[in-house]
Amino acid sequence: MCQPKIMNTQKGRTMYEDEYVDSAFEWSFLELTDRMKQFISDDEHSVIYKNNLDKPVQYHRISDTGIPRRQSGEIEDADSGHKLEIPMQASVRLLEFKETINGWDFNIFTLNSLTNGHAMQAMCYEIFKSHNLLNEFHLQESQFMRFIIQVEKHYRRNPYHNATHAADVLQTVNCIIKQTGFVKLMSNLEVFCILLTAVVHDIEHTGTNNNFHNNSNSELSKLYVVSILENHHLRVGLRMMAEFKILQFLTKEMYQDFKFMMATMILSTDMANHFLLITNVKLMLLTSTKCSTRIRIQRIMMFILHAADISNPAKPWGVHKVWVSLLCEEFFLQGDKERELKLPVSPNCDRNTANIATLQIGFMQTFGRETFDVLDAMVEKEIVNAGAVYTGYKPWHSCLEENMTKWNGKWKYIKYEQIEELLIETAQHRMSIPTHQTTVRVKHRSSLNKLCCCFCCRNKPTFRQEESSYAFSIDK
Repeated sequence: MCQPKIMNTQKGRTMYEDEYVDSAFEWSFLELTDRMKQFISDDEHSVIYKNNLDKPVQYHRISDTGIPRRQSGEIEDADSGHKLEIPMQASVRLLEFKETINGWDFNIFTLNSLTNGHAMQAMCYEIFKSHNLLNEFHLQESQFMRFIIQVEKHYRRNPYHNATHAADVLQTVNCIIKQTGFVKLMSNLEVFCILLTAVVHDIEHTGTNNNFHNNSNSELSKLYVVSILENHHLRVGLRMMAEFKILQFLTKEMYQDFKFMMATMILSTDMANHFLLITNVKLMLLTSTKCSTRIRIQRIMMFILHAADISNPAKPWGVHKVWVSLLCEEFFLQGDKERELKLPVSPNCDRNTANIATLQIGFMQTFGRETFDVLDAMVEKEIVNAGAVYTGYKPWHSCLEENMTKWNGKWKYIKYEQIEELLIETAQHRMSIPTHQTTVRVKHRSSLNKLCCCFCCRNKPTFRQEESSYAFSIDK
């Protein structure tokens, strides 16, 4: 099979005719402000490195059949000595997940239940090992998993924007690049970057949107001028990578490329930039480029992460309806806060007036369909231009249409509480959680949501966070 034809488009190089006509496209929303650049630079110089990164650490993973098991169900890694108590039945079910981890119909909630609320740990271990990225970038397994464990802790227990969402986005990104064949066009650094960015893309999310931060004059709104949450995710993500020396073996040039790619991808997840992003990718489609380029590939990476971030309407119905319940609860909790603070209630955040089906149908028609149509066209064009084989993998369209049909049918007038009760009944039927654990409510937060994000942690001490766990300074 012929190697993909990818042109290096470094600065100063002369472009051939229409090879990269879109180089002059307007991507202004990706430019970091001078203030943000200074923040990141200051963080790089003030970072405090973690010690004992090579010391063994306990973490959740999907085990291999070759790992010795004891009768108690304890799994031991013969090489590293890592141990983790997992029921034997759960261990067997985890092995089944290893076979489907690259598929679109993967159920992140079942994995979350089997790993006691730590789907991120298991997902990161499997995906990064499958690409051989730890060896490629000279990372010790214990060092990398310590980093992942801390990232997971820095995700808050929001109904929707939590560590489970990050694990789902990671799995979705991996599925898209692998199943379409796009990964063959990417360098190892690009694969490493898009997967790590998926892991941290919503870190320390407050469970409220940028509009809320602006209206409430929050501390984060004083730090970041535009894309408040996205800039914060970027800053915290880079800071944590530095603390755990995740990028220590990158050359200076590779580090600058990594930082730029990560910044563009995270900022592209701001929904305020959605239509500008769509427009620019469509303009890329109109060029008559006869080969792929590094810059084009990196821009498609931005779009892949954005598509994965809003992919829940295009997932199988059983997964999609759970995400809908969680997202609605987070919206409504924000609306409750806004009402309490006497602020205007944001669109879709009023639990008294919102129609769930209308919200979902509107989102699918406005954002979902076009996003995945453009994704298909862009990925196919780049793969063909590079001389590689396009697989034609696109199961998201059938899921999107099926979900829209359901919302237009018997689910059209269903209320939020009814969705929740149906999901709890489904969870009990599938025996994914014991019946007696689905009856407790704490304020607005149902036990269903504890199942979906960090259910098994409900008896652990609450980890309270301010808007950021880092003491970032605010300019006076």
